[in-house]
Amino acid sequence: MKKTIIALLILLTGWHTAQAQDISQFNTLNDSAYQTKAEYQSANKYQKDAILFMDMVADTHPYYVKPERREEWFAKKDALLEKCQTMETDEALADALNEVLGKLKDKHTSVTTQKQLEELKAEFRKEQKEKGIVAGAPDREHIMRPHNNIYDYQIFSNQSICYLQFNKCASKADYPFDEFLNNMFDQIEKDDINTLVVDVQYNSGGNSYYCTQLFERLYPVDKTNFFSTYIRLSNYLASINPDYASLKDTWEKEGHKDELYKYPARKIPANYPQPKLFEGNVVFVMGPQTYSSAGILLTFARDHHLGTIIGTTSTFSPSHYGDVLCFRLPNTGIGGSIPHKFFVRPDKSKSDETVMQPDVEIDLGDKDAAWQYILQQYGKAKAQCRYYKSYEDFTEDRWVPLGDIFVSSHNERYKFWWGGDDYSIATGDSEKDLILRNEAFIIMQGDMLYLNCNKLKNSDLRFSLGYVKAKYLEGRGLVFVGPGAVKIDNTENDRSNAYAAAGTAIGLASMAITGVGFVVVPTGNVSGKNKGPVCYLISDTSTNAEGYRIRQINDRVMSLIMIDNDKLCKEYYAEKNEGRRQLAKHIIPILEKSGHLFSAPRRSEETDTPAE
Repeated sequence: MKKTIIALLILLTGWHTAQAQDISQFNTLNDSAYQTKAEYQSANKYQKDAILFMDMVADTHPYYVKPERREEWFAKKDALLEKCQTMETDEALADALNEVLGKLKDKHTSVTTQKQLEELKAEFRKEQKEKGIVAGAPDREHIMRPHNNIYDYQIFSNQSICYLQFNKCASKADYPFDEFLNNMFDQIEKDDINTLVVDVQYNSGGNSYYCTQLFERLYPVDKTNFFSTYIRLSNYLASINPDYASLKDTWEKEGHKDELYKYPARKIPANYPQPKLFEGNVVFVMGPQTYSSAGILLTFARDHHLGTIIGTTSTFSPSHYGDVLCFRLPNTGIGGSIPHKFFVRPDKSKSDETVMQPDVEIDLGDKDAAWQYILQQYGKAKAQCRYYKSYEDFTEDRWVPLGDIFVSSHNERYKFWWGGDDYSIATGDSEKDLILRNEAFIIMQGDMLYLNCNKLKNSDLRFSLGYVKAKYLEGRGLVFVGPGAVKIDNTENDRSNAYAAAGTAIGLASMAITGVGFVVVPTGNVSGKNKGPVCYLISDTSTNAEGYRIRQINDRVMSLIMIDNDKLCKEYYAEKNEGRRQLAKHIIPILEKSGHLFSAPRRSEETDTPAE
């Protein structure tokens, strides 16, 4: 029953039946050339509608733009018509049509009867009643349970969290979404809120325009890469939209056949007003009902390296078919929907991915436990801040307690991105700040690690004076991202020359951004084979006084890390260029796939006590 309810929620959004009262409002298929053929004329009503359905799907769905795919599709026709010959109910036809769709049957492509739709609506209303979902203010004690509103927010000042439940990509006439966002972000600024939680676990889509309205308050418009859109200019689309009919005629006269029309890329006007950006932490909640336009929002976030996505594996594909057309079969009255566009995600290198994995997987079945997780991980009153005086102290978990800290960056826009060594950390107490600057090797805030570059000592490498975010590679040590560095001899002259070269690099490349969202603040001579930020590994050693060594993660190190994972090792060496192979944007995704890269070590609660 749970799957049935999820399917209904998406069905209601995809077909806009939240407004439509019944299937009779859908456009009727009545322009097929098959209607004049003897095969159609002699068929029963179920066979007639099956013929029209097969023809419309082949001509409308973007998947069937290729002739060989249409041939495979029509190969199913005879068996379907034979099944229809003995049918007695409209519901039997609807089930048969859904079955013949095969892998294309998704939350955008399906059929149903009015009777089936009414039964699903009744089940949905029953479930809503059982859950106690009623109009009015959300229950703050059970905030992640579904609300009656299509969007609302709650401020939790003590935790410095704003919780936005975004249940449908739409706008209310009496409270437009743009006005709602203005009010919410004004309140966030007034209350100095640090974390925005965007919960779309109940959002099965709508109009992606409203997702854009939200996203442009979280990410610079002029740096946004958009989806590429391809349209199937079909007979059915032309019959219901005169503009597309004209475009189809022109497209075909130009000689285009068996092709998708690429919609012109979105262009941002030079004078486009950039809304004020929220510069805090963003957490997105993804669930099994997250689909369509809500999936587009999360894909934007993932491909622009914005925030953290928590929840469950997606039921949507980041590159996907969408923008549904509703239809009604004339002989049975069965209704359905079919997409006529194909959307390719902004990061084209990942366009073949069929699902999106969350950054952090959590169980959304227990809503209250999920909310407690968010409070503990992202709220202000989370795990105590602490610092470690050495790498050995960090590995042995000997820490010194620390009060609230304030993390800032020379470039606020990238404050929460992993990468860059321009973070500064302060407590508000000048004496304590001096101790941190001179004594702290690692500062830990919740599960976030900040590495003090000023404390890094290595005979060959030099790093800057700021902090850099780090992650823990299980069984190996700490990983952080920085620019490619050059060996520096110990003579004063060689050191000064190297630092002069570093200064030139900073002038040319400060704040350059890679494809994976790392902010590059060069600290050394970046000429050489690594044209971009690379990864470094800090690991144990007994050969020096510091008790650790720093190595760039190169081919040798990656081979050691992936020694038991042949698949990921092959993926690493699939990049033939050695320099590009060793860049952070190539290495980090592979380390993440290994399942051994964590925000911080997983400590036992029994041993989680400060050093004496």
